[in-house]
Amino acid sequence: MAVRQVAGPRPRRLAAAMRAGGKQIPGLLRRGFQDALEPLDDQVKVQARAKFPSGYAPEFIASAKTRISLKGRGAAVTAEARIFATGRQDRRDVIALNNGVLRHPVHGYRRRRHWTATRPRRRIPGGQLIANPWVAQPIPAGFADEAVEAVRSDVDAAMDHVLDAVEATITGA
Repeated sequence: MAVRQVAGPRPRRLAAAMRAGGKQIPGLLRRGFQDALEPLDDQVKVQARAKFPSGYAPEFIASAKTRISLKGRGAAVTAEARIFATGRQDRRDVIALNNGVLRHPVHGYRRRRHWTATRPRRRIPGGQLIANPWVAQPIPAGFADEAVEAVRSDVDAAMDHVLDAVEATITGA
């Protein structure tokens, strides 16, 4: 799930200054924006604790992260914060979770097959595990949207502060 902030004329001046030769400027922007997004990371975890089932919330919270990417194209600069969580094998579907659907295997339901498909009369000692069926459990929607809205003003103010600091570095003040 991504949150985008498209910048106006002020960051366009910064982008022009960066192209003019400021090699340390992208690093300053990235570090500053990552620090500015720490409240978002914390708020995502608070919302997950409040909205997810008690068995899934600790797993999600342990793996949830926010990553920032800065993209400059022409005169526009875009800062994008991406919320993701890594599961045991794949990334968790944060968009589906935000839409109110939690997919998981049915807990406590393990099936064993005690025969082979080619030889129905031949038993397998102990049986062979068969994959669990999955369920799409409804959960309250909007955990990421509410987290973004809760910290939007703080993050915007922190990003403005970062842009002021970078502008001061560029102008030498």
